[in-house]
Amino acid sequence: MSEFSFVPRPILSISVHTDSRCTIEILKQDNANKKMNRHIQIRLKSVQCLLGKVVLLNFVKSVKNIADPLTKGLSRSVVLESTREMGLSP
Repeated sequence: MSEFSFVPRPILSISVHTDSRCTIEILKQDNANKKMNRHIQIRLKSVQCLLGKVVLLNFVKSVKNIADPLTKGLSRSVVLESTREMGLSP
């Protein structure tokens, strides 16, 4: 077994797109708000450890956020435009 050299596989980063500037600012802060619940503080710290290494956080304007049609009630024109941009309809 010692004959084989161990080459670690590079970890591909996960890109997270959000339209919330507040979320980005909270994750980039070093000091956590003391008024947060303990379980939220634990999740915040775990995401902060992964930020920049495994997780990349990107800001996307709400107009270009492709998750909006799946989570919000939108007008017909916005739904048709976003499905065209996703390549789901001609």
